Amino acid sequence: MVIAVWLFAGAAVVALTSSAWQNTLLLRQVSDDLRRYTSIAPTARPEQPEYARREDALNVLREDAVRLDSYYRLGAPLALGLGLYHGERLRERLLTTIAEHRQPVTRPLPARTARTVRLDSLSLFSTASAQLKPESTRVLIDALVGIKAQPGWLIVIAGHTDAVGSDEHNLQLSRARAAAVRDWMQRMGGIPDSCFAVQGFGKSQPIASNDTEAGRQANRRVDIRLVPEVGACALPTAGADVQSPVANAAFVY
Repeated sequence: MVIAVWLFAGAAVVALTSSAWQNTLLLRQVSDDLRRYTSIAPTARPEQPEYARREDALNVLREDAVRLDSYYRLGAPLALGLGLYHGERLRERLLTTIAEHRQPVTRPLPARTARTVRLDSLSLFSTASAQLKPESTRVLIDALVGIKAQPGWLIVIAGHTDAVGSDEHNLQLSRARAAAVRDWMQRMGGIPDSCFAVQGFGKSQPIASNDTEAGRQANRRVDIRLVPEVGACALPTAGADVQSPVANAAFVY
């Protein structure tokens, strides 16, 4: 009995020591990635080495954010657990840094016209679900960068479904999915609630035929429309006077 107790105690000490070391490595890696990004001065000249280095550093931060966000949603793995996981304090800092990234303006800004970011529902939700999947983080982060590049614009998030199922169910599902995307953007991007409008259209606005699987898949989507409405909202981000143009065409994921 005494031997068993000592063996258990020894195993616990080994597990705690290993978890502490793994957490130290994680925090060191993410902190180093953040320092590397912030140490590179922004440049408006793509031909300069700093431009490519900064973009590479940003891509590393996106990978870190996806990793930490999966721990936030699903729980930290056992190797990082046992009450020693402290990655959460870096997760929001990562997302904020990514969202505040500004592409240098290298040409005159286009006219302020509405933009659309189109997100495939399959990349965000499981079938008949309005709960965001863990792997949706990468898609949402990319969309958030485009949204934060247009501070003060009204963000209209509209959910759409295919024609399978009842009208009432599809309306409820489409609005719940749009609201889930809004909630993530608001929480991770620090965007005021007044900046958003949420809509659910169900199956009423198809962009393809519902007679084929490919068409139904295209119709299952969340559209984020950025509307240049004066005074719609004010984003609490630094450097809001430096803007990057969003492409005229919709981004399709």
